[in-house]
Amino acid sequence: MKALIISIQDQIVTSFRIKQSIFFTVIFPVFLFVIFSLIWGVNNEEYSKFLLTGICAMTVVSDGVFAIGSVIPKYYSSGILKFIKVIPYSIITHIISLIISRVFFILVSFILLFICGYSFFGISFSIQEIISVFMGLILGLLEFSFLGLIIFYTNLKDSSNKSFGNILYFGLIFFSDTFYPITEINPFLGKFVEKSPITPLLEIFRYNYKGLLTLSIWTVVFIAVFYLIYKYKQVKRSF
Repeated sequence: MKALIISIQDQIVTSFRIKQSIFFTVIFPVFLFVIFSLIWGVNNEEYSKFLLTGICAMTVVSDGVFAIGSVIPKYYSSGILKFIKVIPYSIITHIISLIISRVFFILVSFILLFICGYSFFGISFSIQEIISVFMGLILGLLEFSFLGLIIFYTNLKDSSNKSFGNILYFGLIFFSDTFYPITEINPFLGKFVEKSPITPLLEIFRYNYKGLLTLSIWTVVFIAVFYLIYKYKQVKRSF
């Protein structure tokens, strides 16, 4: 436990030194919420709340895919894994500390979003809704971390994986109900949007648990696919 706490502290301190990481996880979501709310959400608490939960989901997806999913494969390709093996705690402890540190920064972002939403746009959340948001954070981070692992572990030496990751990420965000209710605006597109892995996460963030089973299925699928890719690469290396 002591080793885990020390590792978490180290991950948090290290992240503070990476200004880009802090900006996109903590500052950018608040900035985006304020800008979009000033354009479309003035005197419209319902949309501002819809937007706030969408940006919360966007932050989770971004951190899952890029801050966790892309980092762990880099340990293999950059040789950091060899260094981690000689430190006084296990690789599992190191990965757990990485995930917890990201949860910390996402929670900071969420708190700033809630304060901003309440102070400037009159948005309030019930205890049940706050619990739902926290549930979405944990489940969504698990789901999209494995999606990121699939993307970046498929070919560790191929830099185009990052470009594909960006395309997939922005496709998920803009081809969904993240910023606007596309399923209501265009029912035809809505049929495809409902199949997206981000849709059940958005439903949970918006205190709608009907997407819980779908999100669980997506998570299991991503875990299974990553496991198969990992085993295939292990077998390939043995030859």
